[in-house]
Amino acid sequence: MSHLSLLRGVGIPAGKGIIVTPLTVSRIEEIGEENYNGMLSVISFKKDSLGVEAQKLQYSDYEMLIHMAVDNVDLGEILKSALNIFTNKEWFINQYKGLHYIEDKAVMEIDEETFVAIKNIVQKQNYINDANKDEFNPANERAKKLRERMNKLKGELQQKNKDNGLNLSDVVSIVSNYSNDINILNVWDLTVYQLYESYLRIKLWDDFHNNYLHIVHMDDQDRKSMQHWGIPIEKINK
Repeated sequence: MSHLSLLRGVGIPAGKGIIVTPLTVSRIEEIGEENYNGMLSVISFKKDSLGVEAQKLQYSDYEMLIHMAVDNVDLGEILKSALNIFTNKEWFINQYKGLHYIEDKAVMEIDEETFVAIKNIVQKQNYINDANKDEFNPANERAKKLRERMNKLKGELQQKNKDNGLNLSDVVSIVSNYSNDINILNVWDLTVYQLYESYLRIKLWDDFHNNYLHIVHMDDQDRKSMQHWGIPIEKINK
């Protein structure tokens, strides 16, 4: 899965004939932001979230999720709805077949590996958790360091948004008001990944210009550490 594919906003194969489609801001508005967040939470489930006792159980995150989804109808419905929306297929779940979908009247079962692939793609497309850290193998040590800086910035951005209480509607407002080409009429066509990449670039631009206003008060070291807003994202040193 390439960064270009995420930026372009195309569907990404997860195996077993499944294509994970990125949601646009418009689609999320139709679903409801609260419902969207709930579906992301279920897709991203980790048994560690249930506490110390759950960590001791000899179940994988996937096995635990399926067990809970079978026992809890509401949770099962959220999981099926999430998969329906992210893959454009109608999903079912039971204690014998686990997760499966219908394709040309045939029951198509998936294994844990395929579900994990779906989960990872959904997380990357929706800019959450550690999934946005690029997994490519850098050609040299310098490239590796640049990629690490980018991953660090993305992680800090996600945490800062969480700490500041920023939600999707806040980011939509910021990008549509401060971007040169994106406005309140066309922002709805962006995928979540495209939206957050635009937000990240605006944040860099804003940080640079705020620092530039104070350059006369900076010492030489601070001036050297300033980063221009137009540098490649991969070269950000946060």
